[in-house]
Amino acid sequence: MKKAAKIVLSIAVIVFALLSASYAAVTFKTTGKMNKNVYIANIDVTGSTKQKVCALLTKLLEEKQSTLVVLKTEGYETTVRLKGTVENTNMISQINRAYEHGRKKSFVNNLSYWFSIRKETVNLSLEIKYNELQIDSILESVKNDFINGNKSAIIKRINNSNSNQSDLTIDIEATKQNIKKYLCNETNKKEIEIVLTGS
Repeated sequence: MKKAAKIVLSIAVIVFALLSASYAAVTFKTTGKMNKNVYIANIDVTGSTKQKVCALLTKLLEEKQSTLVVLKTEGYETTVRLKGTVENTNMISQINRAYEHGRKKSFVNNLSYWFSIRKETVNLSLEIKYNELQIDSILESVKNDFINGNKSAIIKRINNSNSNQSDLTIDIEATKQNIKKYLCNETNKKEIEIVLTGS
């Protein structure tokens, strides 16, 4: 009798688990929220609606352009705002991709995916169309400040000598890439490395 009761209880537990998983899978399919372990630009968007994710990413880009960041190299640093450096993004298409992640056409496939979903992580990158002229303008201003006010002292510190290296300057393109990594949220550090050339 006890053995039969255990078997019945085990079957009941299994059925309950299957029904719970089925309900979770159906709910997930119809709630309009992002799946588990889904990221966009290193931001966890699990359980968020498309609208919430759009607002979150928009705010992120606005803050990255309005907040003061430090551009620095050995012996020199300056603060700038990256206002107007982002023209457009693929935000909407990436949000749609994130939303569809794990949503299968058939219920069986969706249920199967629900069981394996906790092991899979997807991180969609945010592709940005940059205002290259604005970034160039910011870096040219920094470059002029570097050359006019600080260069000789920096040369001395870096090389530990009195040698006159008049060609030491800021590598605009390389430094620009570091700025772009910050803007697309590959890094959250508000200190951006200035790359020197000619040293």
